[in-house]
Amino acid sequence: MNLKGKRVKGNRNRRKAIEELEKEGYVVEVVEKTGKFVKVKDFFGLFDLVAINRNGKIKWIQIKSNRKPNLTPFKQFRERYSRLFNINMEVWIWKDRIGFEKIIIE
Repeated sequence: MNLKGKRVKGNRNRRKAIEELEKEGYVVEVVEKTGKFVKVKDFFGLFDLVAINRNGKIKWIQIKSNRKPNLTPFKQFRERYSRLFNINMEVWIWKDRIGFEKIIIE
């Protein structure tokens, strides 16, 4: 799959995640910025989406396609900053023809 195909698939999977979160009552902001000269693409280099609901629950979410990423950077981030804030960190993996596998970073 070429770079354009990967980007299209990634955008499609991100859109599915946003739609699911919005159905659950979240307001969602896309963190990733795309462009030729953009160097920082993810929130803290880890997260694609920030979602907030009316109860003040906040989720930081990384979206992946088919493969589970190395969770070590997410766990290290959680350990380092968990005392400063209470935010749910999740990795959502879109599995073709199955749906999202959701991993909560604890």
